[in-house]
Amino acid sequence: FVELVLRNRAHLPLDSTLSRLVNLSNDWRHRSRRNTRSGSRRNIGAHYTSEENILKLIQPLFLDALWEEFNRVKSNKNKLFEFHKKLRTLTFFDPACGCGNFLVITYRELRKLELEVLLELHGQQHEMSLDDVTRLSKVNVDQFYGIEIEEFPARIAEVALWLTDHQANVALSEAFGQFYQRL
Repeated sequence: FVELVLRNRAHLPLDSTLSRLVNLSNDWRHRSRRNTRSGSRRNIGAHYTSEENILKLIQPLFLDALWEEFNRVKSNKNKLFEFHKKLRTLTFFDPACGCGNFLVITYRELRKLELEVLLELHGQQHEMSLDDVTRLSKVNVDQFYGIEIEEFPARIAEVALWLTDHQANVALSEAFGQFYQRL
């Protein structure tokens, strides 16, 4: 079972929530190992979810609503600026992340939306300084959390998120004429 939860960070006490998630993860890890004969990932329900199926889930869950809100506010710079700040407050969690496909696809789609927001806000300024471009992107990998039993898939998820971040940074660089690299 894979679930992706979207929460507004303003309503989420992160320290206590993360503590509870770690406890739940440890409990689930213990139960899954106890209830499997060989301990293989297949026996504990691990499976790959395709990009197509992930999009079928995240679009109606939250992505469509975010795009609709963007389209409503894009003609008003102040509301668009607030919408961009809102994107930075969103937190995503996958309690059975495996190699991170849900997180990676969600991050990629959120960065695509952010790029459209930035083009609306700063589109006339095709040539910007590196400092300007560096301050543009607010959506970050640190908004994404996952729990995974095995270390290897968790590391793959981490690397996949950073690679997706790099790809989004390249798109941002191309849009604004400056190479942008998050350090």
